[in-house]
Amino acid sequence: MSGRLGQRLPDRFFGIGPLPQPFDAVSGKLFVSGDGLHERTAVHFLGDGQLFVSSAELKKGLAELDAHYSAHPDIASAGLMKVASWPPTDGQFFVAKLFDQLRPNWRERAATPIREINPETHAKILADLQTYQDPQRSRPARRNFGVDAADSIILERRVPLRRGKWQFMPSDLKGDTD
Repeated sequence: MSGRLGQRLPDRFFGIGPLPQPFDAVSGKLFVSGDGLHERTAVHFLGDGQLFVSSAELKKGLAELDAHYSAHPDIASAGLMKVASWPPTDGQFFVAKLFDQLRPNWRERAATPIREINPETHAKILADLQTYQDPQRSRPARRNFGVDAADSIILERRVPLRRGKWQFMPSDLKGDTD
């Protein structure tokens, strides 16, 4: 994040904790607002490679995606994460045009199918990861160590199988249901 006249804001700003830092190449390049003043003046403040999109345009583009993926025949069985990992490459979808501007090589990556792994390899990977999570097998915890000093970090996330009308993960997925 930048402050006035390009000055970098401190890591702790007004005592609210660390500020989020950009985590990928698109962060900080797309600005969305529904405010008319922002729409009229953003062009004067945007840098190279930065875009302003009105919230109405983005909502319309997301509605296009919703309609497109709602009609997809595999959405219920395969799940949204597999079917819609990239915007559609066919047609003239607004979100695909944004990707064209922000991630120029995304169409090549989207055309490359994700390689499926066999069940035996999948089971081995899960078993290996679980050994890292087992406190009996891991090294004793050290106090006051930072992320920079860690050999490895495991971030565990829970993804709902379903939210609203969308099935995120394959319907035959086994695992925790809570």
